[in-house]
Amino acid sequence: MLFYARPSANSDLRNSVANALVELNLVVASETPRLGDFRNGFASMLSPLPNAIYFKVGNPVAHDTIQDSLVLTNGCPIPDSNTYIVVDDPQSCFYRLMNRLLREDTSLEEIEAFASDVREEHPGCKIHSSAKLGKVQLGEGCFIGPLSMIHSGTIIGDNASVGALVSIGAEGLAWAWNGADGTIVRQPQIGETRIGAGVFIGDRVVICRGSTSDTTHVGADSMIAPGTCIGHGVWIGAQVHVANNVSIAGNVRVDDSCFIGSGSVVEPGIRLPRGTLVGAGSVVSRAPDQTGLILKGNPARVVGERNAAAKGGAPWAPSRHFDDS
Repeated sequence: MLFYARPSANSDLRNSVANALVELNLVVASETPRLGDFRNGFASMLSPLPNAIYFKVGNPVAHDTIQDSLVLTNGCPIPDSNTYIVVDDPQSCFYRLMNRLLREDTSLEEIEAFASDVREEHPGCKIHSSAKLGKVQLGEGCFIGPLSMIHSGTIIGDNASVGALVSIGAEGLAWAWNGADGTIVRQPQIGETRIGAGVFIGDRVVICRGSTSDTTHVGADSMIAPGTCIGHGVWIGAQVHVANNVSIAGNVRVDDSCFIGSGSVVEPGIRLPRGTLVGAGSVVSRAPDQTGLILKGNPARVVGERNAAAKGGAPWAPSRHFDDS
């Protein structure tokens, strides 16, 4: 699948949304609501934007950023600048609307056509002849290994190293039941992926792109060991070490200088505070607010504090500040 650019504001888009709402039986033609320009396309409430399209399960709440938008909800609309459409199942309706409005493309055709152009535009980078690249941005001195695929909508910083059989910006999986007929509705994944400067990504790593307005982010000088899978909308800070065969679910945040041991699982929406160490084979279903703790077990529990003076194993510099690059 391709990275889908967010649509620009125009009357054609407004008409397309109106027609799709009618075709999906979300509104009747004679009662089509007032619609904005939706210049920011489909968005997530975890990464809110104005002039966008959302879903909200339960009652909407006032939000400073979510303005002049369309919100599908099963709750009670509130008086603000947004347009609300009340439906039984807002999540599946949102996914159906995405599928109706976003075009399907053949990503491999674009990747094949674009790969040679990327090599010519980045002579300082080493890109293996078997690697496939879509419409991406590469910094200086990058290395892309054999049989790796860098999907459109990916930005990679200077001197990043990508191993063999890696997929960056892959399409993740989110779905909902369509209550009307009991079928599964899969959500197109349209977000971006950003890899910071100096990042090392080992062989067979999969990094999924953001789902809507969210971006999957790996911070500067982080290291992702072979076999790891990173879900959509994950935010990883700077100088993080993720060991072999780790699974990080969607919308997780891993702050700077964390270490996640081999074979660990971090469940959706978890935030690991700065300097957290997760022992090998752990399953993190909740995390403390304190920095610099050691978590271990299934479910993971606090078993100690990290020693900033310890040598080897995991980078941990409590006094050093990293930016989000």
